[in-house]
Amino acid sequence: VYGNPDAEVATLLGRDLQRQADPNLYVYFFGAPNMYFDFGSIPYMAPDVRGTSLEPLTGPQELFAPKTPRRTLFVFLEGRTQDEQYVVQTYAGGCSYEVHRNDGERIAYYAYLWPCQ
Repeated sequence: VYGNPDAEVATLLGRDLQRQADPNLYVYFFGAPNMYFDFGSIPYMAPDVRGTSLEPLTGPQELFAPKTPRRTLFVFLEGRTQDEQYVVQTYAGGCSYEVHRNDGERIAYYAYLWPCQ
């Protein structure tokens, strides 16, 4: 039972980050201003994963140097598809996937793992 839809998304993301099991993974979270990466369940379930929340982008831009030797997970909540397009354009060669809410129908978030491994 979740207190609200954001709590469900945070729990699903926390589980996803646990499955990644990569202490070098860094998360760029595209949920602001509705939800942020420090939402309680996320750091509780994945305390070693670092990340940051981002406001909507204004166009393609480097968030970090592409030669940075770390895996990066970009997480996009509903309504942030333009940001997803900008990220994929900037960091080609990643793997996209979506995570569904517990009802199995609605999408909780879209994710883009870069580089793809």
